[in-house]
Amino acid sequence: MKTSSKRLLIILSVLAIIILIVVLNSTVFTLKKVEVNFYNTQDQLIEDNNTLTHFNEESIDDIIDSAKFKFGKTIFLIKKQPYINRLELKNPYLKVISITARFPNKLVIKVAEREVLYATPLANSKYALLDGELKVLEIVDSIDAFDCVVVDLELDTLQAGTFIKGEKQYSILKQFAPCMQVCTFNTQETIALIESVSLEYGHLTGSQTEQGYWLNIKTRAQNKEGSAVAGVSLRIEDSAKNLEDKLYKAWVAYNTLLTSDVAKTQSGTITVTYDNSGDTDYNVVWTA
Repeated sequence: MKTSSKRLLIILSVLAIIILIVVLNSTVFTLKKVEVNFYNTQDQLIEDNNTLTHFNEESIDDIIDSAKFKFGKTIFLIKKQPYINRLELKNPYLKVISITARFPNKLVIKVAEREVLYATPLANSKYALLDGELKVLEIVDSIDAFDCVVVDLELDTLQAGTFIKGEKQYSILKQFAPCMQVCTFNTQETIALIESVSLEYGHLTGSQTEQGYWLNIKTRAQNKEGSAVAGVSLRIEDSAKNLEDKLYKAWVAYNTLLTSDVAKTQSGTITVTYDNSGDTDYNVVWTA
């Protein structure tokens, strides 16, 4: 490369750095506004925040304040994850979907309202209300006033706004809600049908050495209006693997019983186990 070309490249590089420094320090690109938009489960913008259960239009300022945004800082250098973590912790019923920079000086926060799915008893005789992602939404004295699926995680204490993490069985419970949605049950329908779930670690079918988690699902004998619903239990083998497929098989069997022998939906157990031909083929049986 000729000396003149090298000199030109150096000059252009220096100019680019100077321009970058000027841009980064320009007040035009410093954070001046934050916008919070709520979305529903169909990813549609909620026009009226006053239709939400735990938030309203007046909550927006509190949500923004809880994040402690550094207004006046250049928008190019803002690290979003710490703000997401703080928003989730300070607002237990809030789900932060994304934070997007809108130039020149605004952040747009896409959020949703979390729904109670589970309740787990604590050592202090209280209960923790959890959503499908095992986020702790609230600590309550009693669950009589709440619609939820009971799961005993054998935990001592929990803090609202935090997530339950770590154990393999927790990942199975996190899979449960989206798998139920694939099986066409939303959160309210899942709660209306299911009384409790539990996980049991033990031997898999036909093996004295291989072990895994069995997911036990107890359907409700009655709904809150007192109408008969079900009563049968579902038992899913090795639920850490292919849970969606196994749940689908179980609910197909349940629906078949509804049309062919409805009495069997009131008691007994529908069990989904591996058959001898591989991990993706299952035996589904009802036993008294």
